[in-house]
Amino acid sequence: MKRKKKIHSGVCITDERIVCVTAHIENKTMVITDALEMKRSGPIDEDVTRFIETYDLDEGAYSIVANIDTQMRVAPYDPHDFDMKEFIKWNVEDYFNFDGDSFQMDACRREYPRHSYHMFMVAVDRHSLELLKQGIRDTYAPVDVIDFWPIPICYCLMR
Repeated sequence: MKRKKKIHSGVCITDERIVCVTAHIENKTMVITDALEMKRSGPIDEDVTRFIETYDLDEGAYSIVANIDTQMRVAPYDPHDFDMKEFIKWNVEDYFNFDGDSFQMDACRREYPRHSYHMFMVAVDRHSLELLKQGIRDTYAPVDVIDFWPIPICYCLMR
């Protein structure tokens, strides 16, 4: 019995265009099945909806990265005397210059190199993120996790 190939699409959204590569795994090798592109012509929510509907990406899974106003910071911390929620509560304004609650933030702690502890923080413009999420929801595509592109960069900052 042949197994159905699990298709995955990687979508990248910039200010000028949306590009996508679809692929599947065959014999432990990634096989690229399509490369798609569309010029941006409107707000991110409308463009994402139009792109997903035009190229029928509702089959399989997909990942989306987007160029959204983002700020990232790294802060050292002492693991023996540290509460991440309290740190963020009292220091967030020192690290990010978004106005009020106009941003959504995420943070993680890492030890790198050994015995050097850092907290990686990322803040993204809430309005742009909401527009992106709405564009995805308008296509009735299931959304599990929305993350922002600097996270992988944050992990590499200490190298």
